[in-house]
Amino acid sequence: MTAVMLHDPFDLAFSYPGLRVFVTGGRDYKNEELVQALLCAMQPTCVMHGASPLGGADLFADRWCAGFPEVECLRFPPLYPLYVRPSAGPERNRQMLDEGAPDIGLAFPGGKGTAGCIREARTRRIPVIRVIDEAEAE
Repeated sequence: MTAVMLHDPFDLAFSYPGLRVFVTGGRDYKNEELVQALLCAMQPTCVMHGASPLGGADLFADRWCAGFPEVECLRFPPLYPLYVRPSAGPERNRQMLDEGAPDIGLAFPGGKGTAGCIREARTRRIPVIRVIDEAEAE
C-alpha cells in the first residue's frame, strides 16, 4: 500500500464543483486544525461523517461545516448504542457510504472502525485519502 504524506494541506489539489467528501477517523484524534485545513483545501459542497458524540475527526468535520452554511453536512450516528450492538458502527459506515454517495473520503488516524470504513469505501470504489499525521505519531 502506498501512503501519501501531505506536508502542507494545501498540497492537496482535489476540488471540483459538487464535491462530496466523507470523513472518518478515531474519536481520540486531536488535530482539528489539520481536519479543517484539508476540508478548506478541498472546498466540498457536502461533508458527511459518523457523528461521534465523543469527539475526534467527526466532531472537527462538523465544526468546520458550521462555519460554512452553504456546505451540506450529513450526520450518520450509529442506530444503536455500540455497547448494545457492536455492529452499529459498521452498519452506520455502510449507511453513510450508500446514502451519502461520497466522491472521496478523508481518513484520519483511528482504530478498527476507521479501518472498516476505509474497507467499505474501497469495496464501493470510492477513493480514500489516508492522512498520516506526523503530530499524532510524536
